[in-house]
This record gives sequence, structure tokens and C-alpha cells, in this order.
Amino acid sequence: MSLLSTKQVVLRIILIIFLVELAIMMLFQLFPLNLSPTIIAVLDAFFLASLSLFPIYYWVIKPFVDAREEMLEQIKKLALTDPLTQLGNRRYFLKNMEKVVSSNGRYKEQAAILLIDLDGFKKINDEHGHEAGDALLVEISSRLQALIRYEDLVARLGGDEFVVLLQRMYGNSLVNREIVQQIGIELLGIINQPFYYKGKPLSVGASVGVRTFAGDEKDVDSLLRSADVAMYQAKKPNSPKVVFA
Repeated sequence: MSLLSTKQVVLRIILIIFLVELAIMMLFQLFPLNLSPTIIAVLDAFFLASLSLFPIYYWVIKPFVDAREEMLEQIKKLALTDPLTQLGNRRYFLKNMEKVVSSNGRYKEQAAILLIDLDGFKKINDEHGHEAGDALLVEISSRLQALIRYEDLVARLGGDEFVVLLQRMYGNSLVNREIVQQIGIELLGIINQPFYYKGKPLSVGASVGVRTFAGDEKDVDSLLRSADVAMYQAKKPNSPKVVFA
């Protein structure tokens, strides 16, 4: 729905008033009133205001308000969405992290961040062009979303870096660690699967840094930095591809 221009608003109001006034004049001609001109003018104004109210609201005011609200919602979405993959962006992720940290603090639940950085992405960009790289990022985004639970979150932090937020885990620390480890391995598995671009199979790997946390940890930036350090550890030669902070 497009926002009405000032010209459209004015023209619609003029048209409504003209048609309503025309109808009133025809009624006065069909049913003549033996009243003074002053009273007739007052009645005319009363009927004009009364009968114009609903058309102006539904044809002018409501479309204007609805379009404005839709536009504001789109602006808000753009501010929190990665335009390429349509995943949440860094800002969206941090806003949700703050909510999870606060909620888990109240209910003493555990959660986990899995920070994912693609290995070999630059080579694909260099050898096959940025269109191939963009297509790969979109495909990886789709695969990540398909794997996680509905209540969890995937975001693109920028470049070839993604993050998965497991918002609630209900086991003890040891069980949760095993669950997160298995999820990390599954994430690697779907990322490692070949990606076809213009009929050519392309592939990338990934390194995953994990940071689990409970309700007593409040610093979102510190949690993300911990996962980042673990992710760079996973990139080192002979290192496991899923590393816990």
C-alpha cells in the first residue's frame, strides 16, 4: 500500500464534499423546506459534516494511516534485516541476545551461541565472482534456518560470518554441552555439502566457536567475543572444527 500524496488527499476530500453537497442540494429540491435561509444553511452544514465524515475516514484517513504504519514497519524491518539473505543482522541478533540473557537470568536456563565463519569463501569470490559468493551465502542461510528449532535464531553478522543462538536448553550443563556439540557438527555437515552454481559444484567449510551461558552472565558483547575467540581457535590447523570457549 503506497502512502497518499498531499495532492491525492486534497482531491479525495474535495470530491467527497462535492458529491455529498450535490446530494444534499438534490434532497432539498425534492423535499422543499419552508424554513429561513439561515436554518437551511445550518442544516446544509450539519448534513455535509455528518455525511462526509465516514467517506473521508475510510477513503482518506484510514488509507493514509495504514500506509504510514506499513512504511514504518518496513523501515524497522530493513534496520534489522540483512538485505542479501533476509536473515536478522547484527543489530537484530544483539537485541535478541539481550532479551535471552534477561529471560534466562530470571528462569535460570542455559543458552548457547554458535559463531560460524566460512572457510574457503574468499576463494569462491575470487574464482567465480561475487554473484557466486552471494548465491552461496543465500544457500547457506537457508540450510542453517532449516536445521535449527523454531524458537532459535540464525543471523548474519556480516561478510561470511553467521551466528546461531540456541535460546533455551533444559538439561544440565554436561548434557547441554553434548547437545550443542552435536548441533555444531550438524551445522558443519550441511555447510560442507556441495553447492551448485550454474551447474558447477562449489564447496566451503566452516569453523564454529561456541559459548554456552546461563542467567548469571549479563554482558552480551563479552559472550560474543568469547565465541569469536573460540571460532578463531577452530580455524587453526589440526584443531577441532567445533571449539568451546
